[in-house]
Amino acid sequence: MRVSHSLDGPAVLRVRLSPDERGEARIDPATTAGLHAALAAAEADPGCRVIVLEGTPGVFCLGLSFAAAAAEPGAELRAFAGALAGLRRTSRLVISAVDGEVAGGGVALAAAADLSLVTARSRFGLPEVALGILPALVLPVLLERLPPQRARLLALGGTVDARRALELGLCDRLLDDGAALEAALRETLRHALRLHPGALGELKRLSATMAGLPFERALELGAEESARVLGDPARRAALAAFEAGEPLPWFQRYSRKERA
Repeated sequence: MRVSHSLDGPAVLRVRLSPDERGEARIDPATTAGLHAALAAAEADPGCRVIVLEGTPGVFCLGLSFAAAAAEPGAELRAFAGALAGLRRTSRLVISAVDGEVAGGGVALAAAADLSLVTARSRFGLPEVALGILPALVLPVLLERLPPQRARLLALGGTVDARRALELGLCDRLLDDGAALEAALRETLRHALRLHPGALGELKRLSATMAGLPFERALELGAEESARVLGDPARRAALAAFEAGEPLPWFQRYSRKERA
């Protein structure tokens, strides 16, 4: 499948997955190259604060192209793993906007986002075990969102509808249709551009670190990080100005760019 990216206003990079010239909506070397290029563009742009990952109406992504992966499995799978790691590692807020079918590695792409918005017609499936292979690149993402038993149950195959995906924690918000999805996305972007961009990246790193720590050590780390942030002169000055009635300097308005 094809991957393209473009700015939607000065701070939002929208990354679009679309079927290729054969109508295939599967991940192949061109897809992973496009994902890496989009991530590189976001990282190279200091003004970029949000990445939106979206499919086309009716389909988000149907997973890896088995033919493409089998041709050079090590390189292709490592490249896709690197794209997933990039989505989790970036300090930008990552939002997936899903309006349709999702399967295999596409589930990992959607769920790797910090926030996943889906429409009622979306369906999620992991067919790998039925095909004699493993959803091994999907599981690390699932295990961030789901308890191990639920992740294994999902990996046994079949599909779940959007409401069940929401109940499981596979996605974060359920919308009626594509129009409602776009409206919710704009609302989310307006909120996202009020977040401190540095604190957002720190939050992502800190939550990942704390998840693997004993409770008391996590509290100690929380105290250390809070003290570090409150000791930052720039943030202290901004907070003092805010208490005096001035806007926080990182607040930015979302000015939507008209999309073709």
